[in-house]
Amino acid sequence: MRSPFTLDNPPPEEPPQGVLVPSLWRVQVRWWKRHTPEKRPGRKPVNCRDCKQVWPCHSWAAWDGQIGEACHHDEMSRRATAAERQLEVV
Repeated sequence: MRSPFTLDNPPPEEPPQGVLVPSLWRVQVRWWKRHTPEKRPGRKPVNCRDCKQVWPCHSWAAWDGQIGEACHHDEMSRRATAAERQLEVV
């Protein structure tokens, strides 16, 4: 699952509320950022800074997917909590 983050809007270092394993989030973000494209003055970035593969490299895609899953779980958890609250009101 793709994360909602982009190169212009990277994932935060600190995990969003509801992430199951905050320490894992930090590792995922660190690797996500390591596998961003090289910045070359006046040229479009095409290679990963870390592994030098064509970007988006396999590693970045994998870490982005992990972050996406964590965000998805957080969103599903919030929806479940909201639904439970609605049931309590009824």
